[in-house]
Amino acid sequence: MKTSLSSIVMGGILLVTVVFPSIIFMVFHASSMATGILVVSLLYFCAFVMFNVAFLSHRNFFLCSLLIVAIMLGVLTHGLFNYLINEDFDAGRFFSSYLILFIYFLGAASFALLMHHISIVKTNFSVNLVFYVLLLSSIAGIMKYSPFSANLEKSVLFFSEPSHFALSFLPFLLYVAVISASGKRILFILSSYLIALLLENLTLVIGITLITSLVIPTKRLFLLALIAIILILFSSLNFDYYVSRADLSADSKSLSTLVFLSGWERAYQSLADTFGLGVGFQQFGIIGKEGDLMGVIEAMSGERLNLLDGGSIAPKFIGEFGVLGVILLLTYLTYFAKSIILLHKISMENVPHFQFTEIFFHACFVMYSVDLFIRGTGYFSSSGFFFVASILWMAIKQEHKQQMQVAKVPDAQAILR
Repeated sequence: MKTSLSSIVMGGILLVTVVFPSIIFMVFHASSMATGILVVSLLYFCAFVMFNVAFLSHRNFFLCSLLIVAIMLGVLTHGLFNYLINEDFDAGRFFSSYLILFIYFLGAASFALLMHHISIVKTNFSVNLVFYVLLLSSIAGIMKYSPFSANLEKSVLFFSEPSHFALSFLPFLLYVAVISASGKRILFILSSYLIALLLENLTLVIGITLITSLVIPTKRLFLLALIAIILILFSSLNFDYYVSRADLSADSKSLSTLVFLSGWERAYQSLADTFGLGVGFQQFGIIGKEGDLMGVIEAMSGERLNLLDGGSIAPKFIGEFGVLGVILLLTYLTYFAKSIILLHKISMENVPHFQFTEIFFHACFVMYSVDLFIRGTGYFSSSGFFFVASILWMAIKQEHKQQMQVAKVPDAQAILR
């Protein structure tokens, strides 16, 4: 009973991590999820401080601290240089976001360190609990009900719109799809596709398709594709929404598509105008040209939609950090491919020994690709928090592997003796 209760408590904490930033965003009509993620980060850091003496490795803490300090110094140096050369540089936005970033990293590191020492049984229960709660919350979205939002046309219970729901839901869907038996896995995927169609959300459809291609064997994948095509042809669902967003041209009438393209247009302009330097942390949309597409967006909607976040994370990151941002994204794609291969092997049952915690963090790492390249809500989000934690957790894991390899190397002098 005691273990069961602690698992439920842990699951509740993980659920709060996922939904609290979004709830604060909706209730207080905030401009971003930074406030909620700040509170979550501080809570995890406090928990880390409380339990540090009891069981946490000081070597792990040093490694995380070193990574955070290196990143913070890099961001600060890059920002200060841009401050000196750009008169439009918003110093207030930079330093306030810089402080949030520091606390954000502390919270993510604390979460990664705590998860490193929590039993795999509790981890599995907690992640599954969050998955089922999010799955059930989609029903509220389909019924257009949310006590946290006045915009009932788009909200999905804890989230202001289906895309925000998708970004939080997809890592947990990938996790349960990887660890589940074949029949249950297909049921989860088909149910998720149905939810995506009823919510009319392309971000969710793309994410589920990525997961499907990862966890379903090739022969069954073709069969599922055939069934899906037949169902689409004979269904009464309106697919105009998806068709309009498939038109990735400047002549598109979809605001979502234009916002996506505008982000990349402005990323290219920032990259070219700064000779690859970038405009600085949180200066995207403040420094540099707004681009032709932003003019079209403003004419259609009366607002400069997603001016500061670029619609997805990758163009914002490139616009702010230039060539360095491109290099880091290419590095991410390299490790993304490795994580994809690992999760695919586990789902095909070719890897007999694995941990639920490892699967969860790799799932968070992989599904952040949707935030990066499809639809993102800015740096400070629940999915971003789990992504940063996954990087730090992988660094800790790699350090442990190296320690084990060193420990297994026999002493050369002992061999000679």
